[in-house]
Amino acid sequence: MKFNHIKWTDTFLNDFESGRRFYSEIFDWQYIDQHDDGQLVYSLACLNTTDKALNWVPVAGVGPCNFPKPEGVPWNWGVYILVPNVEEAIDQVTAAGGSICREPMDVMTAGRMGVCTDSNGAVIHLWQPLEHGGSEVGDVPGAVCWVELASTDVKKSIDFYGNAFGWEAEDSKQKKPYWHFKDGECLVGGLHDRVEQTGGQQVWVPYFHVEQLDKKLDTCKRLGGGVVHGPIQEPGIGTFAILSDLEANLFGVASFE
Repeated sequence: MKFNHIKWTDTFLNDFESGRRFYSEIFDWQYIDQHDDGQLVYSLACLNTTDKALNWVPVAGVGPCNFPKPEGVPWNWGVYILVPNVEEAIDQVTAAGGSICREPMDVMTAGRMGVCTDSNGAVIHLWQPLEHGGSEVGDVPGAVCWVELASTDVKKSIDFYGNAFGWEAEDSKQKKPYWHFKDGECLVGGLHDRVEQTGGQQVWVPYFHVEQLDKKLDTCKRLGGGVVHGPIQEPGIGTFAILSDLEANLFGVASFE
């Protein structure tokens, strides 16, 4: 288990059933429902494949929004940074210039969670794992294959994540400015300053691996979602696009060469 790495992502929806159907049609997910006191509180989005080793493996989460979302904070797909202790991690986040959105809380027997914003206002989730340690699957369709942060102040973001989680930022040397967050030699995610790609929001975007990306864009639009940015082809890497769901939550899709 790698602490200070992003190992989970989820979203919470006002129209839970419509949202679940939307994502199931795009990613072919099947769901394991979780209940608390008889009430459906969360669904684990699982791979649906003929590969017995991967079928029903959880890769993300979808939940009903039965809590007030913080005002003035962009709320999209959330990324979860695994930490050994939530309270200590919150202290590190606030010392680095971040703010607390939700105080630490137990999430049944799965783990302990805190929600913060970084020094530029992007939402981050802190996760102290108990029974649920996130997902290790990343190279199959339907799973998260990359995460990246859109920021209006790259230097401020680099300083924040370095101070809070010990990450280093490495210039990717691409034509357009882009940095890789690294923990030692391990890639953690990406960073860029083109917030026009995210509708002006400073936000973390998870990218899900797909095949036949153009067909996924058509499916998203047919179901009532939208294409916010792209598709963009990066030579030697693949094709990427940022989409929005029925409630304007942002998520990315990627296919690789």
